[in-house]
Amino acid sequence: MRTHRALFLYKQNKSLFLYRKKTSAAAIIILAILGVILILISITIPP
Repeated sequence: MRTHRALFLYKQNKSLFLYRKKTSAAAIIILAILGVILILISITIPP
């Protein structure tokens, strides 16, 4: 029973970790796009 529970928790954590990995990658991409947009805006608009 205990080994089964441990295996279940391990699988749950694994899926959570993979989900987090995906979301963090998406967040990094979004931040990079926003950074590029801000740089383009600052270049096109004279100070």
